[in-house]
Amino acid sequence: MIGARRITGMTLALLLAGCSLFRGAPQEGPAPAPAPRAPIETSAAERFVQQQRLRAEQSEADARWAEAAWSWQVLSALRPDDAAVAARLDAVRLRISRLRAQHAAEALAAEQRRDFDAARRAWLQVLALDPHDETAASALRELELARSVRSRLGRFVRVPAPSRSVRAPARSNPPATPALEARPEAGNAADRRQ
Repeated sequence: MIGARRITGMTLALLLAGCSLFRGAPQEGPAPAPAPRAPIETSAAERFVQQQRLRAEQSEADARWAEAAWSWQVLSALRPDDAAVAARLDAVRLRISRLRAQHAAEALAAEQRRDFDAARRAWLQVLALDPHDETAASALRELELARSVRSRLGRFVRVPAPSRSVRAPARSNPPATPALEARPEAGNAADRRQ
């Protein structure tokens, strides 16, 4: 029994060793080239570029200018030497800046007319074009604050319209209110009565 196990073990070891050394019959000529992977990756990259181009063109057609600018920026990063992509990106950016100025002017005019709903809509259109616009975000906060004050105090209260220009930087702190110490006549009148 022990001898049978040794013979089986040695036979198995020889078979495994023989399999690892066997490489097949020698071939004549050069080895075949591996399957090309570059065309597959290139076609996937080209498909992505085409999808981005279609997305950018569709966004422009739907007047979703911020999305169009983003898609053209992606294409510009993928194809930095493509002059057509750079021209389309510049055209979309120019369109965004013109529309932003137009909507901001409409918002300021609506605030002057005290049409706060129209002003809010115009400022939201500015933010749709440029989500990082500090002026529009600040204006919307001020409009919401004024709406909140009007709703608390009643509809007959006249809250002054915020005054700002299109390029005005957003205020980080509210304006300081004058302290009682700044009014010396109030303190002197109280001292005179005693």
